Amino acid sequence: MKSSLAQRAAKGSLRVYQEYWPLDGLSVDTSRSSRSSRGSNAEEVMDFSSNDYLGLARDSAQQALVESRYQSLLGTNATLGSTGSRLLSGDSHYARQLEHRLAKWHNRPSALLFNSGYDANLAVLSCLPQIDKFLFDEFAHNSLHMGMRLSRSRRSRNHDTASTSTSTILKEHKERFSHNNVQDLRQKLQKTSNKLNNVLIVVESVYSMDGDVAPLREMLDLAHEFEALVLVDEAHGIGVFGDDQGSKSSRGTGVLAQLHLENHPALACSVHTFGKAAGCHGAVVCGSNTLRQYLWNYAWPLVYSTSLPLHSLVAIECSYETMTSVRGKALREYTQNLVAFFRTLVQEYIIDRQIQRLLYLLPSLSPIQALVLPQNGNQACTQFCEHVWQKSNQTIRLYPIKSPTVPVGKERIRIILHGHNRKAQVQRLVECMAQSLVEMNLLPPTSKL
Repeated sequence: MKSSLAQRAAKGSLRVYQEYWPLDGLSVDTSRSSRSSRGSNAEEVMDFSSNDYLGLARDSAQQALVESRYQSLLGTNATLGSTGSRLLSGDSHYARQLEHRLAKWHNRPSALLFNSGYDANLAVLSCLPQIDKFLFDEFAHNSLHMGMRLSRSRRSRNHDTASTSTSTILKEHKERFSHNNVQDLRQKLQKTSNKLNNVLIVVESVYSMDGDVAPLREMLDLAHEFEALVLVDEAHGIGVFGDDQGSKSSRGTGVLAQLHLENHPALACSVHTFGKAAGCHGAVVCGSNTLRQYLWNYAWPLVYSTSLPLHSLVAIECSYETMTSVRGKALREYTQNLVAFFRTLVQEYIIDRQIQRLLYLLPSLSPIQALVLPQNGNQACTQFCEHVWQKSNQTIRLYPIKSPTVPVGKERIRIILHGHNRKAQVQRLVECMAQSLVEMNLLPPTSKL
């Protein structure tokens, strides 16, 4: 273990614990307590790193809604925890009722709750039977990879494990295609369609390190053409996308909803995580009634885990009610306007002022923005974040996304815009970013800063 950690430290990619901010500074209306912990003259901490896209996790009105409903449900038999797995004492009428509502919200026949998005992806991909091959986007999340590695199909079909190495089995069983590249996916399907019967395509709707949106309509249509199925991870799409353009109605349940693809014949299931825009915890798998029953019997992360407690279930329900309301739509529109404002400022303050043209902002319409610092990758990204921290008077904590999390040469700063950010904060952020790049000799000095 020590040698592995030393090697990672030498590469500048060692992960270490960092406190994001004091617990008493999490809520949007507790800036005084946040400032007091850092001195009476300190400025308020600005969040440009969390996945709390709509700001619901720290919103006082949302917190009051959850607590009011939770208190109304407490009875003489109330418990802090759920006391067991869903198959034993951990099930409840409230959980089943919530799943029924989640299925309706996502316009699917059924829904099944999981303790986290990681658990959900691991469960679905590891237990689905009779998958001959996985085709996955090269930027797919680690939880999707782990699920494919543990696939029941891979372990049980057509291999003499005594004579076939694990790496060979994995290579035959799963194959990547270029990120969001429909043509490359077509070529992979053409190569496999004559040999294999059951192919599952694994994609995300919005990618967490790039912020770009997958061409889901084209991918689902292509899968249908080749009689394949698709799993869509909507972790970073839920709450951020889902409204019909030009319509007053609000849904906000993800990219599939926005494109009206929830009942596409090639959609095997979708996974929706609650730890991002929903501002709480857990996940749901939406699909057919048969899939739900199968997961209930064979998804080990569900079968052998203590289920979510009542308070978590209440928080999930309240988050959906807000995300799908007029207020939810207003938060999405506000956040999208902030994204456009941020990109305009970065273009003016940073991109257009470069001499060597080394820095670039990845194309993204989502709250996830990424500034790539390809030269001296890991070291430059770490140094940049420290500069911003100091330039902002310790009010803006950005985090470097280093290799091997992203490919070498693609190291970046991941910046998140939220429904609780203000334009003045975004202006301050970009100014600190530009000042830091000047100090690192990546931008020329300017009197504007």
